[in-house]
Amino acid sequence: MRLIARCVIGFLALLVASPSWAATPVAPNESIVTAEVLDATIVDSASLGIGPPQPLCVLALKLTSIASTIGHGAVSQAQIGTTITAYSKDLSLESAKGMTVRALMSYGAAGRDGRYWVNALTIVTPEVSR
Repeated sequence: MRLIARCVIGFLALLVASPSWAATPVAPNESIVTAEVLDATIVDSASLGIGPPQPLCVLALKLTSIASTIGHGAVSQAQIGTTITAYSKDLSLESAKGMTVRALMSYGAAGRDGRYWVNALTIVTPEVSR
């Protein structure tokens, strides 16, 4: 019994002393944003250090509004009027360049590198005055 107790205590001490073993999960963080798409480009995720290698759409979004979804916080610390870089696996979003969009977004962090991810996106139809 003492040997087992020593092993468990030793393992716990090693776990506490080595924070790289214990990855900290990020809390859910979704928001609905409205933004102008300043740029949209298809790139290989490997060139950005994102695995596994796959094509991604990289968007430059100028935020015009941010609203939290029920039970979740606003997208990180982004502020209205700022331009953020967002990523999506939906390659058709490249055609949204120059348009105003409404997107469901989340902020994911792995270690110290956080990224904005587009989970869903729709084009905002401009109002036509009569």
